[in-house]
Amino acid sequence: MLDEIEDIQKGVGWKRIYHCLWVIATVRYVTQQQLTDHFPEANWVKMVATKPKLGKLVNRGFLEQSPDGVISATRKAVRLLKDYSNKKYEIIKLPKGIGQRDSLYNTDVLLQIIQLPDFYALLYPVFRESPKDDQPFLIPDGAVIFKKDNMAKLVFLEIESPKPDWQNYLEEKRWKYNLIAGRTETWSEWWKEQSKKIGLRQCENEEFGFSVWCIGEIKQDEWRGWEFKKSVLHALDEKNIFQTTT
Repeated sequence: MLDEIEDIQKGVGWKRIYHCLWVIATVRYVTQQQLTDHFPEANWVKMVATKPKLGKLVNRGFLEQSPDGVISATRKAVRLLKDYSNKKYEIIKLPKGIGQRDSLYNTDVLLQIIQLPDFYALLYPVFRESPKDDQPFLIPDGAVIFKKDNMAKLVFLEIESPKPDWQNYLEEKRWKYNLIAGRTETWSEWWKEQSKKIGLRQCENEEFGFSVWCIGEIKQDEWRGWEFKKSVLHALDEKNIFQTTT
């Protein structure tokens, strides 16, 4: 597999290629311009995330690109990360289909999230009321894990644009998060599986908790366990990152 991209890595190095593929796989949908905008000084962007080299990665099956320039990683890219890098490939959740431009609203936020202090992992959970249910009950826009020393913090992400009936929409989300917070299975099944994948100590049930970041132009009174933010720049700073839980 490495021989397929030997020409790309010359003068670049394998680690930069792995990191570029990992970022794309982690945020799922992205454009070349977004990578340039969010990592303007990063050598891996300047040396790998260029239109010619991304084009080669597309042609050789490591990336997919939609007609309007939205890039996503493929299973082949994940196999490369698994076999040759130290990236957390186990939690990568590839998108279904090639993204369109409307897939990118969340990407700008996610690209900022993965640069926050103590960022550790980004998940894309799906919760169902019952394991037998076909339809999901709750699909967060992401679940970010921060880690510092022997502490870890789980934050679910709701990245929102204005919607009709905004208050009722948020209240329904709040009710669903309260429901999964009260379910033992959230800890005993979902969290135990995720923490094992990413190499975190499996905490006891009484230690488990999470918060929700709702990011967007939202005017809302504070709720216990929720943080309403206009942007990631308004997120909790490093010294407070581990303080708010449900």
